[in-house]
Amino acid sequence: MSPVLVNGKFLTQKMSGVQRYASELIRHYAAINPDVTLVAPAEGQLNSLYNMPCNIITTGSKAGLLWEQWQLPRFAAKQQQLLLNLCNVAPVMYKNKITCIHDIAFIRYPQFFSKAFYYYYKSMMPLIIRSSKHIITVSEFSKAELMDYYKLRDEQISVIPNAGFPMVQSVAAPMVQAPYFLFVGSVDPRKNLLLLLQAYSAAQLTQTQLVIAGAAYKSFNPELLQQLEQFKANPMIHFAGAVTNEELASLYQHAKAVIVPSLYEGFGLPVAEGLSAGCQVIASDIPIFREVAGEHAFYFKDKQTLTSLLLLLDKQDKRLNESGRDYVLARYSWKQSAALLKKTVEHI
Repeated sequence: MSPVLVNGKFLTQKMSGVQRYASELIRHYAAINPDVTLVAPAEGQLNSLYNMPCNIITTGSKAGLLWEQWQLPRFAAKQQQLLLNLCNVAPVMYKNKITCIHDIAFIRYPQFFSKAFYYYYKSMMPLIIRSSKHIITVSEFSKAELMDYYKLRDEQISVIPNAGFPMVQSVAAPMVQAPYFLFVGSVDPRKNLLLLLQAYSAAQLTQTQLVIAGAAYKSFNPELLQQLEQFKANPMIHFAGAVTNEELASLYQHAKAVIVPSLYEGFGLPVAEGLSAGCQVIASDIPIFREVAGEHAFYFKDKQTLTSLLLLLDKQDKRLNESGRDYVLARYSWKQSAALLKKTVEHI
């Protein structure tokens, strides 16, 4: 097999859905093509959570625009190797590359992003697409979105999906002893965490608590942060912040249900992770969640329906969602996605 370089900027970042996709896909791809090298910024602490099983080379300075658009492509040009970019952004001037674009949320919901982020992505994305040998994305939904907006042909883009969290029985003690619902994500406004908190408060539950797990709660939207802050006084709501892989596995393992209220996603990793852990899943009724979960989740379109579903599951004992687990494990696995990546690389 030909050697492959991977844009390893994500190794310096906190782990969210995009970074998890990159790390798990490369972890499994390296098992079938050992000649994989991650290229990371030389200045900056590598996040130990990733613990990648392949060669890592550092070059240039710290992560940022200069590193990704100048220092990384210069290094790749010297190696004359294919460069995989799995976190939306890629060096425009380096053409021997494959780029994964997870979604076009910044186009569909520009109000949820800072102006700087929006204009950077709006200007860069067409350049990245035109300069890439091939585009990959994470779902049929996102493929249709990209083909529609950027007028891509079917042969220019392939789907290499996410998969569920590699579930093993965690030995970590539950972070919350009482029955709880689980939200996994950031405070990105499109994740719609505020709606969940409002619905949970309206339900006035006394048995099932709510755990919010995800990256540090920062946002360019101070009004949203202020609205979220008022819920931290509720003793039934636990803001766990960033968690380790083992803690995340434990949270899924013991959750009564996983709640995913997003307005827009390219895939919806917590849906697949929740189902693969055998959890009940309550998800907003958007096309991508129907694609991932089929009929194996509860769906809602408004706060009232979400409140009713929380009340319904609050009264039930925790039960294994066997049909949902079997369904998602049969459709999605990192091993299958790695095989698709291998096929894509070989055909470039």
